[in-house]
Amino acid sequence: MKFSVIVPVYNAESTLTRCLDSLLEQEFSSFELLLINDGSTDGSGRICKEYAAKHNEIVYFEQPNRGASAARNLGLDNAKGRYIVFVDSDDYIDRRYIEELYKSITENKSDIAICSYYLENENGISEKTLVHNKRVYSREDFPHSLILPGIYSL
Repeated sequence: MKFSVIVPVYNAESTLTRCLDSLLEQEFSSFELLLINDGSTDGSGRICKEYAAKHNEIVYFEQPNRGASAARNLGLDNAKGRYIVFVDSDDYIDRRYIEELYKSITENKSDIAICSYYLENENGISEKTLVHNKRVYSREDFPHSLILPGIYSL
């Protein structure tokens, strides 16, 4: 398994199905999906459990509400993939998202890949941020490279 996708979930009932469907539609199939319910008080836990029951690649965890960082850390503690991807429960991703990250990592012999994203405005219309590839050659240069969006490899 190449990737562990970690999704912290807190009261995301209205966006969670779209997020999970986008992850399960990935063209790149070598991944596990870790759903961390961070003490949700809405129907998020039920949705997570339903998806986990139907899809073998999903592993479900629950914890009392401790915040997104604690949820991500629980995911990291249980991840089995070589690479880690974080996706928020109110986000959805392109079906080539993991494939493109993997391609960037392998082509550049990188340890890290960071990508650009789409923003939806108040009308639900997606606006794509600037996309370009850039190789970062040192850990010192990495923070400066985050100023412009794109796919970066380190």
